[in-house]
Amino acid sequence: MNALLEATVQRVKEHVRPVYDRFPLRFRAPSIYWHTLALLTESQFWDEDRIKEYEVMQLRRMLQHCASQVPYYRRLFHRIGFDPALVRQVSDLTALPTLDKETVRLNLQDLLAENIPASKRVYYTTGGTMGKTLGFWGLREAGWRERAFMETQWMRVGFHRDRLRAMLKGKESLFGFC
Repeated sequence: MNALLEATVQRVKEHVRPVYDRFPLRFRAPSIYWHTLALLTESQFWDEDRIKEYEVMQLRRMLQHCASQVPYYRRLFHRIGFDPALVRQVSDLTALPTLDKETVRLNLQDLLAENIPASKRVYYTTGGTMGKTLGFWGLREAGWRERAFMETQWMRVGFHRDRLRAMLKGKESLFGFC
């Protein structure tokens, strides 16, 4: 995109975003937000065994997805003989090598799931506080899942999403800190 078009898009976003943000959440939040909120509302009453069962089920599901859709993990699992279907507890992950920053840098494209289109991804970078920034891909709608987690925690202490609030996070604020 050329500089003029980028500047125009940015100006439009600056004017449209405040209007969009005034629409009720039920009209603008995607299904991932509502599903996460429902899960968190229900799961707060689960006993420890139910939590562990759910945790392992989701872990196995994610690892099976990685084995079938993520080239890096497909090769790794084959090379070390790891079968996600056999995962029975979180400690089974000790069979996997730790994913470090250099491995992410060297395998960035192979760490992308083949079944997730580019339009559903967003590229993030770290601040590079250890001397070198790290870039990686995340899901575009993941912020909505994070919002569901934050709002669930707020509701537990009496705060409701429709009440006025200010949040400082992620970037330097007007006051020089976050």
